[in-house]
Amino acid sequence: MQIQNIDTLKDRITALETTQSATSVSGLIEMVYSSSNDKVEFGDLELTVSHAVNEQFDGTIKVKRRGEDDPTKEDDIILDEAMINYHNGGFTASIGRIGVPFSAYETGMITDPLTKGITSADKGAAKIC
Repeated sequence: MQIQNIDTLKDRITALETTQSATSVSGLIEMVYSSSNDKVEFGDLELTVSHAVNEQFDGTIKVKRRGEDDPTKEDDIILDEAMINYHNGGFTASIGRIGVPFSAYETGMITDPLTKGITSADKGAAKIC
């Protein structure tokens, strides 16, 4: 009876460890410092939650609050991305609200080019790779 309880506990611990590793939470906090008036302001705030249901399906949700210096700032937290991904061998399909850039902006610059912010499509999309 005692050995059976230990085996049951081992199975439960393994299941909990697998579930824990399948979910990830990450975030981004940007801060802007102005030396002219010695002021620190918050930039964009992002929170991303990703979860893998199994080896084939996973999903991601990213919410965002725009920075204080953004002229299009809304006080509300907005849904920036929400997607479900399907993986099968070399085939991947994503569907949902996905940020799809029109170009690759890989530079060694400290700041992004101005064209990066105005050329992204943030509507619903489907992507097949």
